[in-house]
Amino acid sequence: MYSFNNQYPTEQLPFSITLSNGMVRTNPATFTEEEIADAGYKFVPSKPENNLFQSSDWDYEFGRWNVTSFSEEQVQRNLTSKSIMAINAMRVKRDEMMKDFEWRYSRYHRQVRLGLTPTDNLEDMDAYMQALANLPNIENLDGMNIPWPSFSRRETNQ
Repeated sequence: MYSFNNQYPTEQLPFSITLSNGMVRTNPATFTEEEIADAGYKFVPSKPENNLFQSSDWDYEFGRWNVTSFSEEQVQRNLTSKSIMAINAMRVKRDEMMKDFEWRYSRYHRQVRLGLTPTDNLEDMDAYMQALANLPNIENLDGMNIPWPSFSRRETNQ
């Protein structure tokens, strides 16, 4: 990234730069570090990532990134907010998984009514659906390591 006269940095240099002696250079691949600096540009590291503990913004006066650490109270608010968003996202996915699974119950009851051997075991289906239903009650969900249950068919005993 490059900053021109302390302006907000951009990923690339322009195609042409004007040196202090008025000479114009073209083709960024051929610019020397001295020419880049002489034209008012300076290399700037990538913007530091904002996270739960700090934020970063551009300092126009000094042409650098300022990193601000959050107070403990702000960190706790961010953690709470992240946890709430993670739990809400998990619930949306969980509800979709439950909805997508419901057809198995219809098939099971239809097969029983017709005197056919059910494809799925009712106890296994219930255990899977209950495991999905219990997900929001799991302590310390961090949004990353959710123990998603899986359903696997076994032979029915009917």
